[in-house]
Amino acid sequence: MLRFKIGIALAGLFVAVGLAVVSTGGSTEAAGCDESVKASGRVSVGGSASYDMQFCSDPTHSLMGWVKWGKSYNPAQDLAVVVTSPSGMQFVFDDPLCSKQTFLLGGTLEEGTWTVDIVNVGSRSVKYEVQMAFG
Repeated sequence: MLRFKIGIALAGLFVAVGLAVVSTGGSTEAAGCDESVKASGRVSVGGSASYDMQFCSDPTHSLMGWVKWGKSYNPAQDLAVVVTSPSGMQFVFDDPLCSKQTFLLGGTLEEGTWTVDIVNVGSRSVKYEVQMAFG
């Protein structure tokens, strides 16, 4: 009788552990996928900052985001954004008359690592904020 009770207790433990694994296995974090990135930093003259995001979701989703710096336009503080797809295709966003770059890539997105580079094309160091997401 004692062996039977121990067997039932162990079976219950395995079911509980199994349910915990199944309940976390479907999340995007567990699968190594990213839904969004929010960060800030500083880019020196001629330098860049890079952010990678793993996309493994509905290919009809878009990648959208923005990079902002300063309170108003200053030609000495100018940032460009280069978005690189998993296959290496690059999309450049560089409006030279503003202190915010926005980007939106739609259509059919490739699964894999998308890279967003923030490049300082101005003549002074620039403090920035970046936010981007798949959706």
